[in-house]
Amino acid sequence: MARKTLNTTTATFKRIIDNNFMYVDKTEEIYKLVNKKIGQFFLSRPRRFGKSLTLSTLESFFKGEKELFKGLYIYDKKLEWKKYPIIRLSMSLVSSTKADEFNIKLSRIIDKIAKRNKIEIIKDADAASKFQDLIEEMSYQNGSV
Repeated sequence: MARKTLNTTTATFKRIIDNNFMYVDKTEEIYKLVNKKIGQFFLSRPRRFGKSLTLSTLESFFKGEKELFKGLYIYDKKLEWKKYPIIRLSMSLVSSTKADEFNIKLSRIIDKIAKRNKIEIIKDADAASKFQDLIEEMSYQNGSV
């Protein structure tokens, strides 16, 4: 078995797996999470405690990237490894002390995501309305609605 390298700066699941870095398998918890049929989830972790890596792992799962999970708990479970639309927002890009400024920054990011996905959304709407439109259109394109 190839020796794995310890890496403390990479928070992208795909990059960790592709580069054979050491990964502590948390996919059993992800398996439990994705198999809950109802509910909302709040992932709370202390600073520098794996939130970004957990979200990146979930992103790879929902992109249907099964081969990345080879050798991990979740790999051989009865799951539909299907690709879902993903909207990834980094709130660090929209930080602001004023609500209007926050709304403008968030609207710009949503506009970029929509453009990248070839989705037309109402340009003059507030960020919440744009986000709702984006979710609905991406779901529609994916056949989820």
